[in-house]
Amino acid sequence: QLLGESRYDWGGLDATLNYQKGFKSSKDRLLTFSYKTNHSKEPQENDNIFINRQNFTSPDYRQTNDSRSKEQTIQVDYVHPFKKLNIEGGIKGILRDNNSNFEYSSFNEGTGNYEVNPAMTNKFDNNQDIVGAYNSYSYNLKDWGFKAGVRVEGTFTNADFISNASTVKTDYFNVIPTFSANRKFKNMSSLNFGYTQRIERPGIYNLNPFVDRSNPNFESSGNPDLEAVLSNNLELTYSRFKKGSVNIGLSYNFANNTIQQVSVYNDATQITYTTYENVGKDRNLTTNINVNFPITSKWNLSMSGNIGYTKLQGTINGVMTENDGFSGYGYGNTSYKFEHEWRASAS
Repeated sequence: QLLGESRYDWGGLDATLNYQKGFKSSKDRLLTFSYKTNHSKEPQENDNIFINRQNFTSPDYRQTNDSRSKEQTIQVDYVHPFKKLNIEGGIKGILRDNNSNFEYSSFNEGTGNYEVNPAMTNKFDNNQDIVGAYNSYSYNLKDWGFKAGVRVEGTFTNADFISNASTVKTDYFNVIPTFSANRKFKNMSSLNFGYTQRIERPGIYNLNPFVDRSNPNFESSGNPDLEAVLSNNLELTYSRFKKGSVNIGLSYNFANNTIQQVSVYNDATQITYTTYENVGKDRNLTTNINVNFPITSKWNLSMSGNIGYTKLQGTINGVMTENDGFSGYGYGNTSYKFEHEWRASAS
C-alpha cells in the first residue's frame, strides 16, 4: 500500500516594453522595437512511503525537482509602403535558459536516513538561442492582393548534464516560406488562399530528463534528444460581409517526424514508462464555417462548427502504429431584443 504526498508549485513574471516610431511621409510607415522577458519556476516534491508490503522490496523514496525557465525576446520590425507595394522586414532574437535540478533519495533501514542515489540525481541545463530575419512583400491591385515572404532562422541548442559531465549540442537552420493570394468580389465577398510553414520546437517540459516517480507504477520523463518539427499548412477561405457575415474555410496540415507522447509497459517491472519521441506523421484535413445573420432588426442568429479528419502514423519499438478518425463540433446561438432594453438568448 502506498502513502504518497506530492507538492507542485508555480511562480512567474512577465514584462514587455514596446516603442514605435511613425513617419510624417506616411502613416503606414512604422519602425517598432519590442522587448519581452519571462521568468517562471515549478518546484516539485514527491514523498512515497510503502506499508503492508507483499512481494515488494523497493525502499521508500523522496524526489525533488527544482525547474526554472527564463526567456528573453528582442525584436525590430520595419514597414515601408509604396503606392501598390508594401515591404516588411525585421530581425528577432530569442534567448531561452531552462534548468532542472532533480534529486532522488531512498530510505536506508540500516541507518534510518534517506540517502541520495547518484544514478537518479542530476542537474540539467538547456540553453536555446534563436536568431531570425524575415522579409515580405505585399502587392495590391483593384481586385487582387498578393503577399509572399521568407523567414530564415538559426537555432543553437546546448544541453548539459552537469552531474555526469555529458552534453548534447544541436544547431540547425531553417528557411521558412509563406505565400497568400486574395481575390475580392462584389457584394463584399472575397476568396483567400494561403500557404505557410511553421517550425515547432520542443519545450522544456518535453526535453527535461527528470523522471517523475510520484506514482510507482507510472514513470514519465522528457527526452533531451527531441528534434524540431516543420509543419505545412494550406488554407482556402471564403468570406462575405453583406447583411451579416459568412466565413467558410478548408485547411490541410501535414508534418513528418512529429513529437508524440509514447507509453510502453514493461512486463518484467510492471511499470508503464512514458516519454516523448519524434516518431509521428501527422495529416489533418479540416473544414469550418461561421455564420452571423440578422433575421430581422431585432432577431439575430449565429452558427459555427467544423469537421476534421486526422491521421497519425509512427513506428514504436519497430512496430508501425497508426490511428485515424473524425472529430468536430457545432455551435448555435440566437438572440432577440425586446423593448425597454430586455434581451433573450438561447444557445
